[in-house]
Amino acid sequence: MCLGDPTVRRLVSLASADLKRRLGPKSPVPEVKAVAPVDWPDAGLGCPEAGKLYAAVVTPGYRIELESGGVRYRYHTDRARVKLCTGGTSRA
Repeated sequence: MCLGDPTVRRLVSLASADLKRRLGPKSPVPEVKAVAPVDWPDAGLGCPEAGKLYAAVVTPGYRIELESGGVRYRYHTDRARVKLCTGGTSRA
């Protein structure tokens, strides 16, 4: 994991806050399971939404895996935003 980088720490914090908001205040605090740099093939960050068009430009970012309540959640990022990949949940 590359949690020493301030950009990565900020993105992990954004992803954790987003997951906590989605799961509710009584959910367990999300635990960081993995962080890896990725060059996404387009601005969809590897999680395209149906009917949306994305700029076809290589987009540097990260894949962040969080776990809460025994379920893993996958976030994809660029250098500024985080996006929950809805197909990215699994039982831990």
